Amino acid sequence: MTTSKTRIKKSIYWTSVWILTSINFLLFIVSRSKFWIAHPGQAWLAAGATQDRTYLASEFERNLSCYQPLTCLRSGGAFISQFLISATTEIAELGGANLNVGQKAAVMLLVGMLWRILCVGIFVTSISRLLASLKASILLTNTLIFVLSGLPLWTLGRILVNMPLGLDDAIITRANDAFYWMSYQELFFYDYGFIAIIPLTIFALSAHKDISKVSTRLLVVIGFILAMFYEAFVPLVFLSGIIFGWKHKREVDLRLLWLVVGQAFWTLARAYSIRFFESSDPSSIYFKDTSFLAVLKIFSSKGMANTKDSLPSIALQLIIIIFVAMTIGSVGGVILIILKIRKPISLRTTNAATSVALATTIMIAGGYLTPKFVELGRQSLGITVAVVIFGFITTQNLVDRFQAKRNSNNLTTTQ
Repeated sequence: MTTSKTRIKKSIYWTSVWILTSINFLLFIVSRSKFWIAHPGQAWLAAGATQDRTYLASEFERNLSCYQPLTCLRSGGAFISQFLISATTEIAELGGANLNVGQKAAVMLLVGMLWRILCVGIFVTSISRLLASLKASILLTNTLIFVLSGLPLWTLGRILVNMPLGLDDAIITRANDAFYWMSYQELFFYDYGFIAIIPLTIFALSAHKDISKVSTRLLVVIGFILAMFYEAFVPLVFLSGIIFGWKHKREVDLRLLWLVVGQAFWTLARAYSIRFFESSDPSSIYFKDTSFLAVLKIFSSKGMANTKDSLPSIALQLIIIIFVAMTIGSVGGVILIILKIRKPISLRTTNAATSVALATTIMIAGGYLTPKFVELGRQSLGITVAVVIFGFITTQNLVDRFQAKRNSNNLTTTQ
């Protein structure tokens, strides 16, 4: 009888946990993907050939069409998702279903949701393996989603803006706009990759004992695949590995440069492929010189914007984002300690989380010195993910050190 009650309580507990996690995830998706939910087929505005602009296209096809050369660098998720959309639509029509625009849009929404679920699922799995605890993983996942929903940052922004500092109305208006976009700016499908790649990198650094044993070919392939999904991922993993090697062994493993070689292969392949897409069509409004050297020049250009006058504002915004992520990540760590469901965290895991958080912050903060990367409300997502994990793990590590020191002092006193 007791065993049956225990099973029922356990079932109720896990059912409640997954229901609340699902609700939290849906709220996050709604707050950060309003455009794609309301207009699942609006990517046609910049997808496909110019003469075919009236057909319904998904957000994934927008990147595969390569209407702008820079978008060609971030299309890994589109290869997977657009294939599912096209295959589902074709199979349904072969089966006799005559899909209308609304039904096709529903397929796009569903696949888009599946892609986002996959990224969060990778996060849950990686953290679960990293901390050796599913309960800790679910708590950290909910903590992260709560931060990414935008509410904490927006709330802090409202408090700061409404403080009696006697600021000019124009400054307050700009601050309101900044906090809104920092909190709720739409996330594109490739942005969600940060939710997957950051915990994966931490886990890989923590779990792999000796990177020198990884074959050169495998490093090149990893670099190619990472670049395929987002051009920022290779620098993130490369810099994380360098920092981790120095922290853990006081060594710099130059073999990680093969990751950059893999990225170079991807960049060269996509630079060549652009000649087959719309930007090479003279009748397109996106027409450009798509010769190989010209496209490579576009990849290396700094763009049209200028961040020089905005650097103090950008620095302040990044500091606020890091503060919110660190604070709530630490609160999540404290909750885990209170619930007494955690397991000891190794020094290697702590070093891995620290290295990835530092590398992500350096890479993204440095990216704002390059105008084409000025997308604070979106790309700060990477910093948020890394710092929330860092705060969550570091808080528990500090408590362990404090308890160990207190036990040591008690032992000394007893003796």
